[in-house]
Amino acid sequence: MEVAGRYATTRPSSELYDNPAAPTLLENQVENYELGVTKYFMGHRLKVQGGIMFTQLTDLKLNSHSDAYWSTVFQVELGI
Repeated sequence: MEVAGRYATTRPSSELYDNPAAPTLLENQVENYELGVTKYFMGHRLKVQGGIMFTQLTDLKLNSHSDAYWSTVFQVELGI
């Protein structure tokens, strides 16, 4: 069994969240935390993966968290 973790952040340019010419344009900073596992069966003919992710959105104009959510993924891969 393999275990993997990942952290990623996407911070938009201030032109996308603090632009007087486009006051309704609001692009949040996105932070992702992920943890996943992979298990191979029958050599490497069958691979099963699962993961859980937490995503947090930050309103940079107000400097506050605007939203957050959890998600999961499950995948099966068959080889020849």
